[in-house]
Amino acid sequence: MRGLWAGLLVLAAGVLLIGAGLIIFTLVERVVPPDDDWYLVVRAPGTEGTIIGMDELRLIGNRTVEMVLLGTGEDGKPHLYTGLLLKDLAGHLNVTDYGSVTVRAADTYSKKLTRQQVTDHDVLLAMGRDGKDLAGRSDGGNGPVRLVLPQEAVGTYNAQHCVKWVSEVVFE
Repeated sequence: MRGLWAGLLVLAAGVLLIGAGLIIFTLVERVVPPDDDWYLVVRAPGTEGTIIGMDELRLIGNRTVEMVLLGTGEDGKPHLYTGLLLKDLAGHLNVTDYGSVTVRAADTYSKKLTRQQVTDHDVLLAMGRDGKDLAGRSDGGNGPVRLVLPQEAVGTYNAQHCVKWVSEVVFE
């Protein structure tokens, strides 16, 4: 019985028993809403977080920036991306006390940027490309919102830093 207990793993109600030790943990399930129910969760120091829908995001800011994305799956040609600059999102929410920004995707991929990268460059939460809305994940697209970074911010092969299916922005 002792040997059986030592090797037994029990997962129940958030408690994992390993041998004679007890570890308590929390399971976090990321729920990915359908594209038409898309929303952005924004977290910042001293706040509980803000939820912003697509219509509100468009009202906050609408910039068009020409960028070339280089990397796997990209054509390397200039495109016009339309969306909200991360620095404008921070300004709209009166977020001033942060050193970095983490942008997370619905699939949990994330990119951490320095404050200087965000404020010195056109780092965009893109909602459109070349006059068309970005197709959502369920339609095989990179949207409905995608983080797009210029080469000056992250280097020549910038596409690898462009987060698809953005779901959360965390000012830290």
